Amino acid sequence: MRAQMSRPPTEPTDPADTSARAVFHRTAWDQTPLGPPAQWPASLRHAAAMVIDSRLPMYIAWGPDWTQIYNDGYAAILGWKHPAAMGLSACITWQEIWSTVAPMWARVMSGEALGFDGLKLTVDRYGFPEDCVFNFSYSPLRDDDGQVRGVFVSCVETTDRERVEQRLKWKAQRLKELGDEAEAREQQMQAVLDSVSAAVITVDPEFRITLFNKAAERVFRVSAAQMLGRSIDDLLPERYRRGHGAKMAAFSNGGGGPQVLGVDRELVGRRWDGEEFPLEAAISRVGMGSTALLTVVLRDVTEAHELRRERLARAAAEEASQAKSEFLSHLSHELRTPLNAVIGFAQLLGLPGTADQPATVAKYGRLIHDAGQHQLSMIEQLLDLSQIEEHRLEVKLAPVRLSEAVESSVAMVRERAHAHSVSIRQLVSAGDADFIVLADLLRLRQILLNLLSNAVKYNRPGGEVVLRAWQHAAGTVVLSVQDTGWGIASDLMPRLFMPFERLHPKRAGIEGAGIGLALSRKLARLMRGDLGASSTEGVGSSFELSLPAAGAGAVRPIPAG
Repeated sequence: MRAQMSRPPTEPTDPADTSARAVFHRTAWDQTPLGPPAQWPASLRHAAAMVIDSRLPMYIAWGPDWTQIYNDGYAAILGWKHPAAMGLSACITWQEIWSTVAPMWARVMSGEALGFDGLKLTVDRYGFPEDCVFNFSYSPLRDDDGQVRGVFVSCVETTDRERVEQRLKWKAQRLKELGDEAEAREQQMQAVLDSVSAAVITVDPEFRITLFNKAAERVFRVSAAQMLGRSIDDLLPERYRRGHGAKMAAFSNGGGGPQVLGVDRELVGRRWDGEEFPLEAAISRVGMGSTALLTVVLRDVTEAHELRRERLARAAAEEASQAKSEFLSHLSHELRTPLNAVIGFAQLLGLPGTADQPATVAKYGRLIHDAGQHQLSMIEQLLDLSQIEEHRLEVKLAPVRLSEAVESSVAMVRERAHAHSVSIRQLVSAGDADFIVLADLLRLRQILLNLLSNAVKYNRPGGEVVLRAWQHAAGTVVLSVQDTGWGIASDLMPRLFMPFERLHPKRAGIEGAGIGLALSRKLARLMRGDLGASSTEGVGSSFELSLPAAGAGAVRPIPAG
């Protein structure tokens, strides 16, 4: 009997038989690292016979090449890897998990037996990766001399059992969620008790409060005894109560899941002492129809809002400080440039013989005058901006004929436009009529000069500036100044009217301190109007100045002549 078990049978088998026993007998072992079975150590022959005869999944990996022998139970674990795995190296058959298996087998080869329950491995046995669970036992397999030559594996796949258990757990959870009203109320009460750090309020289908936890008492500064049975609307400011019930009902009767409110737009709560505060809320429903309960979990975000305001204020202050630093650096350059011109040309006038050249004296005089005017303009803009910031600048509003203000302003920049090869078209008059606006004429011209100067400075050679005006239905007159210049990138537009900003990509070498547009908008708003802008990079920019129309006679006939 012992001799019969010590060597596997070698009788021929049916070629169509794919059982592990049949495949074992058909395998050309003499072409594997193990050689013919007759030459195997007795211990290996005995182990192989035991594995083949066993009904439990068993497996042998023998020798340095980890040559495999397994039974029908293990063939089921191999999947499509059977029957090719018989006599093949384990590191080839199980290459996808070899990095996990190899270190464990190395320990077994040193004489240590290992066991694992619930070992999760991702194997490819049917042409796709599959997460599987196994209980393993690894034991040293020795040769006739007592040396460890292989690994004896006994394993049970528990994947299906794990999946069934997970399915049962999921079903149990679903049954728990879909229990009767008493069970649902009990679960909800338990959830509330577990959520003591958040304000939790439960309301019935009539939106009457049925639960008000301790955190809610702290947030709203009122006891649960006072709130039970009251409408949840009592916790909202009066102005938010209209329509709130309809929104709650829509959620209660709908099929949606939990909702988080107060993230995209601010929600406001009302404490019992009347103080209002910002909040975020998550609302969920248990049950449907007349048995539905709504649970609201609230969070007071007052502190978060204050921190955000502080961060924004700090960021704005840092940005303003940076802009002012850049402005002062730029301003010092801008002020020195005309001042150097004044000093330089004044020195030239003092050179011997210059006084005898009237044309040269006149030319230098004009240059000195222009440089002084440019410097004076920058200083006046700074003073105007400072006075507006300190609420000390006054404007005197009176009816102003818009076309006259435009023509006088255009005349002042026409020579510069000609020098830049930029044409100006003035289309302000409404046919045979003119627009009359309420404005301070001096400040209106100041705005127009700034817009026209920019439209010329930042235009391209051969470009155009077009001025148009129209009556708006809201009792305002709109004047647009449109250029065909380089335009402004969309991500820079929010900073366009900030003081000391110079956003144009080709501003180098162009005079200016970066306060003209900021000053112009502030002047427009002082005159009860506004100044806006739109721009397309590479196409041009358009600025729209809106001013109040001067009463019913805003559009008046232009006098002949």
